[in-house]
Amino acid sequence: MTKRLLNAPEDIVTEALAGMMATHPDLLALEGPTGRAMAAVDGPRDGKVGIVI
Repeated sequence: MTKRLLNAPEDIVTEALAGMMATHPDLLALEGPTGRAMAAVDGPRDGKVGIVI
């Protein structure tokens, strides 16, 4: 029997963002009109590089 790590492929982004928000609500905030972008609560910070995945 094959085990699945995903509930449904079309929900992976929404579920990943929800998991990150649940894990780090003090560090991250959802941004943008779709709510599918994250930003650091205290960012941007001088001398640091942003990463887009």
